[in-house]
Amino acid sequence: GAGKSTLLRLIMGREGAQAGSVRMGEHGIVPNYFEQNQAEALDLELTVLDTLVQASPDAKLADLKALLGRMMFSGLAMDKKVKVLSGGEKARLALAKFMCTQGTLLVLDEPTNH
Repeated sequence: GAGKSTLLRLIMGREGAQAGSVRMGEHGIVPNYFEQNQAEALDLELTVLDTLVQASPDAKLADLKALLGRMMFSGLAMDKKVKVLSGGEKARLALAKFMCTQGTLLVLDEPTNH
């Protein structure tokens, strides 16, 4: 209710300012944004592993599997479709996807909301 999410959307350029302007600095800033409802933005038809491969196509498959293991997705769980995951599993997958995305500025909008 205080406008925190709105401020972050303005910073990320996902929403326009009603007055004035918002811009990133000129120092090679690459923002990585974790939305409040990030898990809802996942592609439900992809598998858990394919979600990370798509987010980080240049990463080594072994590294992505290791990350998924640290996020409590092991063995056959990596081959599950996102649509069958629980809310908590989707949140963990969204965080893993966020971790695979390059960024010099991490913008977190209530990452522990769930």
